[in-house]
Order: sequence, then C-alpha cells, then structure tokens
Amino acid sequence: MQKAIPLVLHLTPGTLAANQDSDLKPRRGPKPKAFANVLHRHLQVAVAEDMQWLDDYVHGACATVAKVHNGVFRVSPSDVLRVCLIPIISTESVQSIILNHELMPVSADHVRRIAQTARFALGGVALFLEDNPDLYDTLEAEVSFILSFPPSHGLPVPYGTSDSAEDDYNQGWDMSEAA
Repeated sequence: MQKAIPLVLHLTPGTLAANQDSDLKPRRGPKPKAFANVLHRHLQVAVAEDMQWLDDYVHGACATVAKVHNGVFRVSPSDVLRVCLIPIISTESVQSIILNHELMPVSADHVRRIAQTARFALGGVALFLEDNPDLYDTLEAEVSFILSFPPSHGLPVPYGTSDSAEDDYNQGWDMSEAA
C-alpha cells in the first residue's frame, strides 16, 4: 500500500489554489434565502394611495403563516407591510429595518417569521394583481411616471436604487412631495 505524501501549498493572501472556490459559500446548514420582490415599487404606490386591499393580504398572511397566539398575531402586520416594500427580502435586510419596542434588533427566529409571512403576503398580492390587470396597469403607469423623473428634480430616491436595503427604507417615497 502506498503512502500518500501530504502536499503543502503556501499561498499569499488574496491568491487561490486551482481547486479552491473563489466565492466563500456556506457549505453546511440551511442556505441563505433571499427573495427578489419585483412588486415593491407597485406596493409603495398602493400604500401611498391608501389601497385597503393590501392590508387584507398582509393580515391574512399574518393569520395564516405566523398564526395567532393568545388572540394576538405573532408578527406585527405593520412590520410585514414594511418588509413587503423592500426590493430584496432576506434575513439581513429584514433585521436591518425591524426593531422591537426597545429599539433593539429582533431575534433571528422572529426575523425569519416576518420574512416568511411577507413572502406569503406577496404571493397573495401577485395573484390578486394577476386577476385584476387594470389595477396592475394603473400601478405600473404610476411607477413609470415616478421613475421618469431624475432624482435631481427634488423627488425622493425610490427604493432599490441604493446599495443597502436600510438606506432604501430610510429614504423611502413620500408621495405628498411628489404630488
């Protein structure tokens, strides 16, 4: 039986071996879940226009996914709605914008619960907009109109145009300024 000769390879920092992956992906455990929210701008317009059907889907998702415990939703519908307005829903982006009543970050389990509820609510909203193409066309026209203005005209920067979800959420759209 042959003995294997150990190969020692000394690499300078920043160099890679031939069989080494260039990106550092987690190899164990659950894979990070990120959900691209293609309806985030449409929902921002729906919130600004005070369209009540959106609240119905958010409350339905809170009752269906997160359940009710002692007569109270386990997740806040307002938190779920805030998450529905960001372009990429992941645990990192949710944790950066959702704080508890003491203004501290919420637990990882609660963040996952909020993200899962928001994804479920977005599925219902997508089905609703498929069944109501006139409403979708109206929202699409308003989004196109808002995005047609360059940011230098004093309009707020829409979500999804900066590097981080937290910056996007903090900038937001204030539709009272746009009108």
